[in-house]
Amino acid sequence: MKQPLYNTGVLFKTLIKRDWFKLVFWILGMLAFAASGAGKMEVASNPETASTLYTMFVKNPAMVGLFGPTPINNPTNYSLGPIFGQTMTLITGLTFAIISIIYVVNRSRKEEDDGITELFRSYSIGKLANTTALVMELLLLHLIMAVLLALSIEAQNVAGLNHLESNFLFAFTTSAQGFLWGMFALLFGQIFSEASTTKGMTFGLLGLLYIVRMLTDVTNLSIGWFNPLSWSYLAFPYVKGHENWLAVFLTFLLAFILLGISYILELKRDVGVGYFPERKARLHGKKGHFGFPGLVLNLEKKMIIGWLLASFVLGLVYGSMFGQMDQFISSNKTVKELFVGNETAASAIRGNFMVTLFSILSILIAAFGVILLTKMVSEERKNRL
Repeated sequence: MKQPLYNTGVLFKTLIKRDWFKLVFWILGMLAFAASGAGKMEVASNPETASTLYTMFVKNPAMVGLFGPTPINNPTNYSLGPIFGQTMTLITGLTFAIISIIYVVNRSRKEEDDGITELFRSYSIGKLANTTALVMELLLLHLIMAVLLALSIEAQNVAGLNHLESNFLFAFTTSAQGFLWGMFALLFGQIFSEASTTKGMTFGLLGLLYIVRMLTDVTNLSIGWFNPLSWSYLAFPYVKGHENWLAVFLTFLLAFILLGISYILELKRDVGVGYFPERKARLHGKKGHFGFPGLVLNLEKKMIIGWLLASFVLGLVYGSMFGQMDQFISSNKTVKELFVGNETAASAIRGNFMVTLFSILSILIAAFGVILLTKMVSEERKNRL
């Protein structure tokens, strides 16, 4: 087919008809996750509470490493808007990114592995039609989510979060991250020949950039402009005088650059293969593979190693933050005044940090278990078990 985009519209309509229920569920779930936080954080609008949170989230390097920084340097200006913008922007952007990665890999590289893409190309469609239809669907989805997210926050009419432009900036900077990481997944899907490897490499890059930004946010914030993940919060939504749409523009620009590279790579390869071919397997399996534990280890070896390495690095980073907290507590007299009794200040800050840390790690552990289970179910459905 000489026209690479031929019948893209037909495939786009097919994708919408096939996935409409998942897309609606996705939109409602993300709205419930992101927009519901606005009302729950209204208690932070109290000046006394905001002063405490300023010390916890702005002056504490451990919390800055988790959530990202804010340009506010005065506790009196740390109202509900900046609090919501600092604590929710990165987390929401990461959630968008994770869901987009899974969705794009399942609809691109995984369908190539299953032979669905080859079946599509047996009909009169262009070589890039399926990919373009997927990108159109993903872009439309994130634009709709951005608009609905901004309007839902605005509709709650919470003091400090009732500025429409700030709500749109928050919504678009987080939605843009979802689209960007979908394009990262699409690019890795052209390079690698397996869906599991594609997913692992994309999540690996996401984790690496998250760890890098944890270090740069505490030491030198300007370096964060070289990290695509940092663009989610460098827009500084709800911080008057610092709101920056450039971060949103850069996110979409990089996403379309990755899309262009993906197009070039896809045009030059055959369906079902990648630029890094699969390693040839053994003719006969090892005895250790006979049994369920050995089978799981063999099938998920790469992902398990990746998760172990990521957990080790996260442990090093988070562990180093406790030393920073001790230094922060001993050098900041304001901290002791905000807590009942000087001797409880350190334990209170550590306790808040550990609660947040365990919440994030529990989500990661649960995701790891779900991925392992779905992989085994997929292998069983393909009659490989």
